[in-house]
Amino acid sequence: MLLEEFTGQRCINCPAAHEVVKGLKELYGEQLISVSIHAGSLAVAEGSMPNMVGLMQPGSDEYANKWGITTYPSGVVNRRSGKLSETEFPSVVREELKRSTPLSLQVDAKVENGQLICHVDMMSSESINGKLQLWVTESHIIAMQMDKTLGLIKDYEHNHVYRACIKDTEDQGLWGEDVAIKENIAMSFDRQIAVKDNWNPENLSVVAFVYNDKDGVYQVAECKVVPAAE
Repeated sequence: MLLEEFTGQRCINCPAAHEVVKGLKELYGEQLISVSIHAGSLAVAEGSMPNMVGLMQPGSDEYANKWGITTYPSGVVNRRSGKLSETEFPSVVREELKRSTPLSLQVDAKVENGQLICHVDMMSSESINGKLQLWVTESHIIAMQMDKTLGLIKDYEHNHVYRACIKDTEDQGLWGEDVAIKENIAMSFDRQIAVKDNWNPENLSVVAFVYNDKDGVYQVAECKVVPAAE
């Protein structure tokens, strides 16, 4: 299942939510894929302040606005739950685990000649009309974070942070590309994005998922990116 966690570096309550997500990932392992999306007035935009690492990306607010996120931390599970507080994450995640899906999905990715190249395979036992969404995330980013108890933490470790949307075309937008999946017919996609100078390829992952507005997320997969050979 997919947990989109909306957060911000100036959000004093967000570290507690990060711990909730960390605990859920320890409990459910690869069954739970989380993405930390920095958005809203408590986030710090990338490149907005000298000598400070900002983690909010262009388009992050568009994702937050889609779900009516106005308070932080908040989250959405499988694009079906609506806006949740961090205290609601565990029960909703537990319920989503009971759902079945007709779709199988696999993704792998590597860095080659300055490009992050990803390959996606999918097959479904029933026909699905939806969108394929591909995201780049990064973990082990050391940057500031405000905390309710500790105040300013200069060397906070941020994980599974949303870094970019991989698009098939420049005008695609942030919501993925249309896919028409036929029953029992295998499909494959190859997509790529330029690796930014401030990304550490050793800590990158790709998250791939298929969803539509009616049924939410059908399936989600994640893979570590294989860095370029020395």
